[in-house]
Amino acid sequence: MLMSAAASPSELLRIESASADAHRLSRIRAEGAVAITAKRDGAITRIEALAESGGYRAKFPTPSGSTLEASIVNTGGGVAGGDTLDIDITVRTRARLAVTTPSAERIYRSLGEETRINAAFTLEAGADLTWAPQATIVFSGARLKRSFKVELADTARLLMAETVVFGRRDSGEVMGFGLFQDRWEISRGGKLIFAEATRLDGNLGAALARPAVMGPANIRANIAAIIVCIAPNVGERLDAVRTALQTTSTDAGASSWNGMLVVRALGDRLDRVQASISAAISALDVPRPQTVLSPEHL
Repeated sequence: MLMSAAASPSELLRIESASADAHRLSRIRAEGAVAITAKRDGAITRIEALAESGGYRAKFPTPSGSTLEASIVNTGGGVAGGDTLDIDITVRTRARLAVTTPSAERIYRSLGEETRINAAFTLEAGADLTWAPQATIVFSGARLKRSFKVELADTARLLMAETVVFGRRDSGEVMGFGLFQDRWEISRGGKLIFAEATRLDGNLGAALARPAVMGPANIRANIAAIIVCIAPNVGERLDAVRTALQTTSTDAGASSWNGMLVVRALGDRLDRVQASISAAISALDVPRPQTVLSPEHL
């Protein structure tokens, strides 16, 4: 049996208004992109090519040096449903590049469309890339699809540190319905060595509270962080990293296999999660520019 009910005039007006708002916003959504290519020039690394569009800019506090440092700036102050960002980074043979952001990236509530962030990294022989942006804050109602695809040569070195904050707990925000999809694919020498996919769709607050997601009994976590380090002999640093994590006050752990070392941390306070990430990176003892990976930044 089919049942129907006629909407009141005021309800129809509300629906039409919401639809019109969504349509107007869909026409003004941002499409941003940043492409950076770094090359080795003697003892220093320089910019080989740079492209920017859609309100995103790359700033270089040190235009040249043994490591080239870049900061990706979103002049719009955040991203919302329908916005897209494409990041393309190439590190040429023996070049060294470190990339960060000056502030957290905010993923705002969506009226229905998805925010898409796609990052592609290519590391040639002997190249070194550090990717350490500040946290990504996912607001209640956000719909985010994000992907990282990395291709690195056998002799390249990679350090990636990512932190995601679900909701503004200090402001009393409770995560409602939304979408968080995160895909990572890292290949070395043409072979896939690290891949994972996370998809939370629907009531994010309820999903995050599951014991197998971010709700172990000892914490009410809304912050997740991960470090992936791929470097020669990186497994030899595992004990040092685990010891460093024991000095912090977050739920964190580290493992190493197949030339990789991975750290994961959960917490309910960003400063404590950041302290764990900083301690682990210091214990890795890999070369890194202090302006990008100092405790103050993380």
